[in-house]
Amino acid sequence: MAPQSQNSQPSGPFTLLGEGQQGRAVKIVLPAGVATLAGFAGPQPAPQVSTRPRNVVERLVQHGIIPVGEPFWFAYLNVITGSPIHPWALANPNRCRATFVNDPVNCLEWEVDHQRYSATGLALDLKEEATGKRPRSLAGPQFWVNRAGQNLVEIAKQHGVWP
Repeated sequence: MAPQSQNSQPSGPFTLLGEGQQGRAVKIVLPAGVATLAGFAGPQPAPQVSTRPRNVVERLVQHGIIPVGEPFWFAYLNVITGSPIHPWALANPNRCRATFVNDPVNCLEWEVDHQRYSATGLALDLKEEATGKRPRSLAGPQFWVNRAGQNLVEIAKQHGVWP
C-alpha cells in the first residue's frame, strides 16, 4: 500500500475534516453493517450488572439464613453406600467437614486446610481426592448437609428463597 501524500484524502472509512498545526482531524465513517471499529467507537454505556442472586448460595448469604460457623458435612457417603469415599473419609473425618462462611462464592471453609471453597468446587475436589477421578459436574449445594441432614438447596427452599 503506497503511503499517502501530505495533501491526499485518507482512504477507507475515514473522512478528512481538516488540517492544522496539531495534525489532521479525521472523522471515522463506518460502512453500513459495521457497528463499531475497535478502539474508535467512542464511549460505550456501562454494562448492566444484575443484582439478582444467580444461585442458591448467593440467596442464602443475601438473606442471612445460615449462621456463620455452622458445620456442614460432605454427604456423598449417604448417597452412595459402599463408595470408595467411605474408607478415605474414615481415615480423617475432618476431610468431609466444612463450616459455613458468609461469602456468596466461597461459602465453605474446609476443616483440613482452613481455605475457603465453593460448595461445588470443594465437593469436586473431595470426590477426586477420594476416588482418583474428577467428575465432569456435580451439584455441590446438594452434597453439603447440616446437623439436621438438610442440604443447602433444601435449606433455601425451606426459607422460601429458592424455587
